[in-house]
Amino acid sequence: MSESTRSDARAKAAAGGPVVVHILIPSACGDEGLVCCAAALARMDGCAHMVIIVGNSDAEQRAWAMGIESVDRVPMCASMHLTGRRVRSVLDARRAGRPAESTLLQAWSASGLMLAARVRQDIPRVGVICRSPDLAGADIRHALDGATLCAMDCRVRSELGVASAGDRSLVAAMARVRLIEPPVAGTAEGDAPWRVHLDRERVRARLGLGPADVVVGLLADPPEMGDARRVCFAIGLDHVLGANAVALVRRGSRQTRRAARFNRLNARRWDMLIADISLTQLIAASDVCVIDTDREVGGSPSCGPTGVAMALCGGVPVAGSALGTPLLDGPHAMPVEQPSGSRTGAGGLATPIERLLRDESVRVRHAHEARAWLDRARARDGFASTLAGVWAETLRVPVLAGASSIPAA
Repeated sequence: MSESTRSDARAKAAAGGPVVVHILIPSACGDEGLVCCAAALARMDGCAHMVIIVGNSDAEQRAWAMGIESVDRVPMCASMHLTGRRVRSVLDARRAGRPAESTLLQAWSASGLMLAARVRQDIPRVGVICRSPDLAGADIRHALDGATLCAMDCRVRSELGVASAGDRSLVAAMARVRLIEPPVAGTAEGDAPWRVHLDRERVRARLGLGPADVVVGLLADPPEMGDARRVCFAIGLDHVLGANAVALVRRGSRQTRRAARFNRLNARRWDMLIADISLTQLIAASDVCVIDTDREVGGSPSCGPTGVAMALCGGVPVAGSALGTPLLDGPHAMPVEQPSGSRTGAGGLATPIERLLRDESVRVRHAHEARAWLDRARARDGFASTLAGVWAETLRVPVLAGASSIPAA
């Protein structure tokens, strides 16, 4: 952060201008939520920003790696009520008597929105959810009461409609749901917070990968949304077809032991690498990325639209199973290579991977579609425009593109 930006932030805070307080729980929002928060900090002006991180020191380090500078960190307590009290103490000390009308609580996960409801009821709340939250619990229903929800999953509205059958409060919540696009990096170097991680040679060297290794990375955020076994099955099928690759999954993915056993029983003719890396580093190391849907987790995609957008911004093609991209449908659908027909399971996942690895014409076509989609997304800037509209409507002040944040000191 430049010194002029720090001075602007201090001036806005001292002048009693509007303040957006970001409640960030890295363990809940994942890397996708961190990227969205970093994009909001970089693009929104007209108000000052204050980031409160909830979690341990590792969570704070993850946020800092994305360029997110926090004013304070609150440890996650066993009780969300107690955590909310601690966040409220930090917030009251930082706000220094500023009226509630000039403050906005911005959450970046369903858990963050539930926590915000316990911090202050008199301060308006906005939540950005990268994937569809579980609407069955009483906590999320309480959090939605009076809050505005910006969702990247179009299924949130339908799920709210089903849940609201016996709850009138959710009927009002449906009217406050806005669909929002994922943030997209600009063309300038350093425009996006995650560009610092996209050093391919450095990341691959750290993982012990050579220049000749072809890597298929599983987009899973959080990691437990990904099934390592299915990816290894798909890589094994591709090996039979003559496409050799190494599967790269994040530590914490499900079924890693069964995947390792499958590889061992097949004499390790293909390999799997389990690494403790971020989603951005996985994208940097991969030649092809995969988004998958597993019925064991309710048919939810292993990653949200933000992860797919990050891969496309990094020039990495994305393959998906037949049921793996329900979030990407509609007029702004992302270019994801999918199997022809309705093949499911590992076979449905292996087909688009094999095409991207072996067919040069498919890679050229995918790259052309990705560039066209990125150009349209950058022209719309749907993430910034939607979020700015919600903030301006809530704070009743214009929110422009720019950069402003309250420094930690």
